[in-house]
Amino acid sequence: MIYMISFRFKVHKTILKLGNSAIDWDISPCPLANLPEDVLYTILHYLYSECLPDPLDDETAKSCLAVTCDLPGFEEFKEICQLYLKNNALLD
Repeated sequence: MIYMISFRFKVHKTILKLGNSAIDWDISPCPLANLPEDVLYTILHYLYSECLPDPLDDETAKSCLAVTCDLPGFEEFKEICQLYLKNNALLD
């Protein structure tokens, strides 16, 4: 489980390890602890499905990039977030 300030997400540790084996998911607190709910949801959605959730807004995508910038194993996730932001900018 990943505990947050006012809520919790029940997750499968095996899925987390398969989605990103570069992170030690056994440490406490979890590397994703205390993130904003929308950011945590987006990252977990990606780890479970290898895609971004729909809907997703630009601010959440930017926050996800900021949160994962120093975390190993999120390179593809960051690329997808950057592509999402680039495509949205073209639509504006």
